Formats: sequence, C-alpha cells, structure tokens
Amino acid sequence: MASTLPNLQLFQSIALHDPESIAVIHSVSGRKFTYGELLSDVAKAKDALHKAAGKKSIDGERVAFLVENSYDYVGV
Repeated sequence: MASTLPNLQLFQSIALHDPESIAVIHSVSGRKFTYGELLSDVAKAKDALHKAAGKKSIDGERVAFLVENSYDYVGV
C-alpha cells in the first residue's frame, strides 16, 4: 500500500482484526467487506483526496463528502 494511515486508535484497532474477517455487510445488497479491504479502501480514499487537493497534507483543511449510506460512507 503506497499510503500510510494516521497513527490513530481507530486504524490500530481495525488493523488488529483478522484481515479476512468481515467488517461491513451492506444491508441492501448483502455484499461483504473485510477488515483488510476496509483499511486498503480508506488508504486509497486518502490518496485520492490528497491528489485532488494537489498537495500531500490537508491538515486543518475543511473537507465535505456527499456519499449515500453505503460501504463508501464507511470508507470515507
């Protein structure tokens, strides 16, 4: 993974789970997502945000997301 996630308790706790165990089940479609996928998708979202902002750090910047109630919401 090219990106690293912040050293926060949230990400540390997720990383302690078996990466193959189920983290999220989308209630409408029944699709299942693992803890490993969740960490990877969060890192990808972080990288995409930095790329869109045109800078490596957006500390202190305001950011808004318009996302439906789905796995994508969990990832951002």
